[in-house]
Amino acid sequence: MDKQELIDTLSELKLTQREAAEHLGVNVRTVRRWMSGEATMKGSSKFALILARQANRAGLNWRL
Repeated sequence: MDKQELIDTLSELKLTQREAAEHLGVNVRTVRRWMSGEATMKGSSKFALILARQANRAGLNWRL
């Protein structure tokens, strides 16, 4: 997931960087690095956000 897709996804899900970090189990600095393009998001964090986005689009409650 590139930085623009991440920005768009967090906006669509109405998540702050801190909330995204909590949901994904990562440090908020990691989310900031992904959003700045300094690091690439991949693995389970990427997959979790893709699933949350799809659930949100389907009208499902994706928040735990």
